[in-house]
Amino acid sequence: MRSERPWRSLALLIAVVLVGAQACGQSPDAEDPPPVDDTTDETDTPDDPNGTDDQPDDADDDAAPTETDDGDDAEDAEDLPFVEVYFVRADDSGFWVEPERHQLDAPTLAVARAAMELLFSAEPHDPELTSLVPDGVEVLDVSLDDGLLTVDVSGELAEQGGASAQEVAFTNQFAHTATAFDTVDAVVLWIDGEPIDGLWGHVDFSQPIEPDPFALSPITITSPPMGPDGASAEVGEVVLGGEATVFEATFLIRVLDPDGVAIEDTFVTATAGGPERGTWEHTVTLSDPGTYTVEVAEDDPSDGEGRPPFVSTRIIEVG
Repeated sequence: MRSERPWRSLALLIAVVLVGAQACGQSPDAEDPPPVDDTTDETDTPDDPNGTDDQPDDADDDAAPTETDDGDDAEDAEDLPFVEVYFVRADDSGFWVEPERHQLDAPTLAVARAAMELLFSAEPHDPELTSLVPDGVEVLDVSLDDGLLTVDVSGELAEQGGASAQEVAFTNQFAHTATAFDTVDAVVLWIDGEPIDGLWGHVDFSQPIEPDPFALSPITITSPPMGPDGASAEVGEVVLGGEATVFEATFLIRVLDPDGVAIEDTFVTATAGGPERGTWEHTVTLSDPGTYTVEVAEDDPSDGEGRPPFVSTRIIEVG
């Protein structure tokens, strides 16, 4: 007769295993947990509430909404995108337009609309620049279709009057700001929901408007950049820079120290000469804190026979 003890030992071992499994919260017969669905994209953003879903791709990538935590406002503000808004510079040589970088005050997917709203409402940082947009103009709608940006604004814009040169300057403010986005080729202006043929009596608005490259200021200073509090730099070597469309790519630059003494008076050569538009850089040493003035000016190859040479200045606070 066989002994039953081995079978009892085996039964006891199985019982111990079952108790251990239950203590770990598992069952020996439990199936593997279902796989996690990792196809859901938690970063999907909602449709544009302003009806401008088809905004320029480059702008959208930089302007996706972000969640913020209390106490992080300063850091979040630094992450807000910038857009280029064009304003008017008027001097003896005529009316010109040039860009300023303006930071948005809130995240948005509709960056092109935000740029248009700044164009029709913002004041330039540079006190030498102005805008030809009358007060009270509201942006009603902005849409993009196959490279054509349509901007609908309120009727206050039509109430503004202006000479031919002023209307041309406003038109280039409008067109250059819109086409600063790579996906915008031209812009159409509507007023109060309707297309228009004209505005102030000098420019045809019945067709899409493209920016005129020759409306840009012959020389711009974009570095150091101009912000709401002006332009600033640290003591030491400072890189001045910008763009230029000038004869033989050469123009004059002067830098005055806080006492008004010229510490730099020389020529600068851009990367291309007119009619092409080039970029330029010039490094100057600003040794002491204070207020410096940078002046750039065209040479005058016509010896006074043509328009007056273009001149522009920038004040830089050095600390």
